Parts: sequence; structure tokens; C-alpha cells
Amino acid sequence: MSVLLTNQPQYLNRIGRFIWGGALTLQRGIIVALGVYIIILMVMQVIFRYFLNISLMWTEEFILYMVFWFYLIGASLCAHEGTHLHSGAAQIFLRNHPRILNGIKISAALLSVGLSILFAFWGFSNFTWALEVHQTSIQARLLYPYAMLSLVFGFALMAVYFLAEAVNLIRANNRL
Repeated sequence: MSVLLTNQPQYLNRIGRFIWGGALTLQRGIIVALGVYIIILMVMQVIFRYFLNISLMWTEEFILYMVFWFYLIGASLCAHEGTHLHSGAAQIFLRNHPRILNGIKISAALLSVGLSILFAFWGFSNFTWALEVHQTSIQARLLYPYAMLSLVFGFALMAVYFLAEAVNLIRANNRL
């Protein structure tokens, strides 16, 4: 018996579900917008470099900053959807032991929460350091802390989604 998780925690009230859904919609919108901007800048860079023989160095830095946000917001969406990387070996060997299998899944979710919080704090530490030294990119003089801020937001969102997964698993384990 496998435990099916819904993408939205069932224990949230109406306001909580509205906020949860709104945050996910905002994340998806950011991913689409960043994807479009990244593609536009990359095509623009190719056209200028190979057809007009003009190199636009600043586009590479803008793309890099957008890719930071794109990857980390995307990773948090994967954590929400349950499509992040994981090993299914336990499911094969423990398919006849649902409580043990669910215990392993709970442990993995709680470990993921802890690591996500750790990386969010590490990202915040890098963010504050980059602010103190006023670190900027070479060509466009973009402030480096804004790229580091993506670590804070991305891993904080992952921690929330992994915590929701752990709570859902614990509630499902109590029903087994």
C-alpha cells in the first residue's frame, strides 16, 4: 500500500490554501518569465555575436543572475511536486511493509528540511557578506548579493515544502 500525497496540505484552512496556491502560482509565473528572458537574451547574444560581430558581454551576466533564480525557484517547485531526485530502492524492498517504508520517507523528508534550512542560512550568510564588501559583477556592475538571495528564497521554500511533505507522511502513517 503506497501513500499518495497531495500537492497541497489538507490541514490548511481556506486562507492558508489561498496563500499556498498563490505562492505556487507566483513561483510558476516567475519561472516562465525568467525562462522567456533567458531565451531572449541568449538569442540576442547569438545574433549580435555571430551576425553583427558585436559582443554584448553584459548579457552573460544578466543570464547568469536569472539562471540562479530560475534553478532555485524551479528546484523548490520540484520539491513541492515531489519530482526532486530520490531513490526508489526502499519501495522495492519494503513494499510489503508500509509503516517501515513510510518511516523511511518521513526521515528523508525531515533530513531534507534540515539540509534546506542549513543551505538557506548559508545562502543568507553569503548574501550579507556580499552586501558588506559590495561585490559586483565585472561588466554590468550587477550586485552579487541579489544572486545569493536566490539561495535563501529557494532553500527556504524547499524547507517549507519538505516540511509539508513530512507532515503529510506523518498523518498518513497514523492512518496505516
